[in-house]
Amino acid sequence: RPPASEPPPPAPPPPAPSPPSPPPLDAPPGRTSGIGGAWTPEAAKEGESGYKPKVGTWGVFERPADISKAYGGGKRVGLGGYQEDEETRAKKRAETEELLRQYRRSRGMDLTLELEHADEIAAAQEEARQLMRFGDRRGAISQLEAVTEWCTSNTPLGGSTLLELAIALDADGRRDEARKLFVKLQSSEDKNTRKVAQQMLFQEEAAEFLKVDASGAGSEAEYAKLATPTLMAARQFRTYSTTDGFLTSARRPPVESISEARMVLRTAAVRRDAGGTPERVGQSLEFLRTLRREECVRGRAAEALPSLRGEWLLGLTVGGDGKPSFAPLQAQMTLAADERFERRLPALLGALATTVGGYEVRDSSDGAKLIVEWRGSECRAGPLPLPAESGTDGVLYLDSLMLVLQRPERAQVWVRPTMRDAADATASQ
Repeated sequence: RPPASEPPPPAPPPPAPSPPSPPPLDAPPGRTSGIGGAWTPEAAKEGESGYKPKVGTWGVFERPADISKAYGGGKRVGLGGYQEDEETRAKKRAETEELLRQYRRSRGMDLTLELEHADEIAAAQEEARQLMRFGDRRGAISQLEAVTEWCTSNTPLGGSTLLELAIALDADGRRDEARKLFVKLQSSEDKNTRKVAQQMLFQEEAAEFLKVDASGAGSEAEYAKLATPTLMAARQFRTYSTTDGFLTSARRPPVESISEARMVLRTAAVRRDAGGTPERVGQSLEFLRTLRREECVRGRAAEALPSLRGEWLLGLTVGGDGKPSFAPLQAQMTLAADERFERRLPALLGALATTVGGYEVRDSSDGAKLIVEWRGSECRAGPLPLPAESGTDGVLYLDSLMLVLQRPERAQVWVRPTMRDAADATASQ
């Protein structure tokens, strides 16, 4: 057999490509590697407002071509770098403080206003308690709403003020507004405020569970369903006040605040009783005489006139000897909007004399007093005609519940009929 032929020799490998020549030093490269994304020279991107990266790891949203220029970058930080001027630093600091103040205010943590107006808040709270005691719920709400802008819910003073406002709103039938405040006060940092707010909300829940309707005219009958023999028997127990000895003591300090003076006069006028301390009535009147007009009467004559109109009951009269004498329940006065008045006061032999006529409210020449001038046109004690009384009274004190008129020889304390009704309702319970 012939021998096999030899395989042809392998072809020689192609020559290696020569490396590309490096670009000139003063020319930018054309592209980067694909790992970091394509790069286009600045000259090619002129006129473009932005670009969209094509690599997912770099994001897929369009962005400005020059981020530093678009977002204010380009500041060098370090030695010899960007230096912020004092005006810019102060502006940023003020903006930051304002944002922090708004945040603290929203969270009830800003105590600045509350500390500045602590005395006014306490005075409004004390007055609101007195007004609630005498049945003037709307007056109490007005007093508390005037200071709520200064109150925070996380302090004892601010929390108790907001809590009393919520209770007054609930008593006045504005339960939706009251509920919002109770819910807010549930998160108060003050333990007592938080506890009472939770109790008030639970009270509403309990009323719904027991199917007690406290919103209608028959609410008293509805709450009577909750009465049990044990509770009814407990109401018959006699109780004694342990504070009577202090209240009637001659060593008790004299009246030294407008809040205490109001309380003494209002209580004595409504109850027709000085509570065993008639000298405190005189002390209260003397204290009111030492105050400035703006502390006792709000506004000038035109502003005070609406508060003066309406029906008043005479509670007591203090003569030159300083001792109070209490008027009968029928002693009253009505000031109409047409500047006419009708007044019934005790006359001779216990009869009531009715006087009618006109009145005028004006400021004194020096503006220090509010004056009511009476011009009586007719006076009768039953069928018996009497001389009509005319004269001038100075307004020593005026608010929504009490009016104090004074002359050199006597002072009169008048109260609204709503106070008498509230006192009668309290005494009957």
